[in-house]
Amino acid sequence: MTLNQGLYTVSANFYESVQIFMFILLTIICLLMAILMIIHVNSGNRIKKKLRLKRNIAKAIKEAMSSEATKESINSLISKNKIFSRRGLATLSEVLDVMDSKNQKKLREILLKMNCGQHLADQLKTDNEDFLAEIIRLAAELNLVELVDDIERVMILHMENINVQYEAFFALSKLGSFKNIISVCTNKNFTISLTFRSLQEIISSYTGDKSELYKALLVCKDAYVVRICVRLIGNERLKDLAINIEDFLDSDNINLLIDTMRALSILRYKPVTDKLVKLMKHQAWEVRSVAVNAVAAIDAKEHIDDLVLALQDSEWQVRFNAGAALSMIKDSGTIREKVIASGDRFAMDMYENFAQLASIGRA
Repeated sequence: MTLNQGLYTVSANFYESVQIFMFILLTIICLLMAILMIIHVNSGNRIKKKLRLKRNIAKAIKEAMSSEATKESINSLISKNKIFSRRGLATLSEVLDVMDSKNQKKLREILLKMNCGQHLADQLKTDNEDFLAEIIRLAAELNLVELVDDIERVMILHMENINVQYEAFFALSKLGSFKNIISVCTNKNFTISLTFRSLQEIISSYTGDKSELYKALLVCKDAYVVRICVRLIGNERLKDLAINIEDFLDSDNINLLIDTMRALSILRYKPVTDKLVKLMKHQAWEVRSVAVNAVAAIDAKEHIDDLVLALQDSEWQVRFNAGAALSMIKDSGTIREKVIASGDRFAMDMYENFAQLASIGRA
């Protein structure tokens, strides 16, 4: 075989291989395009079905709420099975979101006649966590108190899913279920994974006796829950519970200690004033700073000497808070003398700045 014949044979084989490769590649591309088209069509059909179902449910609800035969009105337009199917319940939740409270109440009455609670209880047995979260939210919106035990069971079973945990905790709070909330929060095998802000939103939305709940949760093992209850006791002016949180002033948890001081200052709880004065000398400047504000809020006039001493603190924020507190006391002459007698130039500068601002404000 000559050299030219060899090169021709190699070229022919290469060309044939390229053709085969291109054919395979085009086949794969065509298959992928066909699959994408099928997915697109199916997705479009699902969306159309969902929109049609939503319109039907909305129409059924509208007619049912304007009719005496509410149950029959709904069933005449859409079967019970469809309403309580997964897609139907998801759609029902969306419809509820745009309803006012008056119409929500009417709808709840209609659904209860259709044994809605039992249907939702059956759906809570699913392992689909996204759907579980949606069903729990719907149960709370419909005020289905009879489902609180089922919701707690789901919450514990799916404790690692943040979305389920949030919706379940929020539902128990919204439904005012004291027993179930306490059961979850005191369960040694259950770990609350929610953020501080989410937990605060949930606990503050409790619809039952808040004083009873906060008092019970103060012994919870979760530090976030305890801090939130302390904050809410102060913010909601629950003065009867001040005695239940004063022992937290001895806590080694600085965040809990600060929250407690702020709550007690809001409540103007005088029995803890001496403890607060001691905390004005705490090693952490954050604690000293808040302690100054707390003492000033509860009884500034009785603790002028302590506030003047705080005005000489090494930390600027502590001096700032002390200066602000002292400037609000009317006996400025006596206070100025005490500050001058301290011999602290920084303390004097801070006090004078606030005194001038206070005089301008009074003018």
